[in-house]
Amino acid sequence: MTLRCILTEQQQEEFNMKESTKKKDPINAIEYYTKAIDLNDGDVFAHFYLGNHFKELGQTDMALDEYQK
Repeated sequence: MTLRCILTEQQQEEFNMKESTKKKDPINAIEYYTKAIDLNDGDVFAHFYLGNHFKELGQTDMALDEYQK
C-alpha cells in the first residue's frame, strides 16, 4: 500500500505543499503559506516564510510587507 492510499485528500495536499517548500518550489510554497495565513493570520512563521519565498522570486516589496506583519 502506498502513502497516497493512506492519506485523505486534504492530508495529501498538505503533504505536497510541505514537500514543495523543501524542494525550493517558491510558487507552490507561496500558495501553501497563503492558505496557512488565511486560516490563522497571526501565524508569524507563515508570514516570515512567505516573505522568504517572495524574496526568492525578486518580489521584495511583497516580501517586506510579509516581514512587517
